[in-house]
Amino acid sequence: CWKRGSGIVNDPVYQGGYEEGDSYIQDFDDRGILAVDDYDSEEWKGKSVQLRSGGHIRSLVNCRFQSRDDRRGMVTYCMLSQNRGWSEYEKENFQKISKIIAVFVSLKSNQMELQNTIQDLTRRDRLTGLLNDKAFRVEAQAILNSMDQRLQYAMVYTDIRDFSCINENYG
Repeated sequence: CWKRGSGIVNDPVYQGGYEEGDSYIQDFDDRGILAVDDYDSEEWKGKSVQLRSGGHIRSLVNCRFQSRDDRRGMVTYCMLSQNRGWSEYEKENFQKISKIIAVFVSLKSNQMELQNTIQDLTRRDRLTGLLNDKAFRVEAQAILNSMDQRLQYAMVYTDIRDFSCINENYG
């Protein structure tokens, strides 16, 4: 799920709404479009999508997309108040809009991954993967602040004489 201003919404309520084999994600045409004009029709009877608010989607257009970095999904355009016949012109425009959305989903996801990578690189030693001194101190302080006063703890500190020579030569 994608929400304006937030990007990807990781709320489980919005994820996993469709399952493999579900007609909502299988019955796309060769353009990647699935249009349901009337959930009351025999084909769709009993498959209506109920919303958390209690209402039902009356008709929809699902447009499948796949971004260049292989992110897949679909964009749903729906009517809640009434059944509606979707024109070919509307379906094609929804598909074009969905492809544009796919580009933004891909860009935002890549940006978030890069930010996480940068943050991780600033906190960890590249050679060992261990926390660097600054990150270790922050983590240790957080642990010390959250200690249960009823328990006993021990901290071991070691210092290897002349280890700086190894650090200087090998990192």
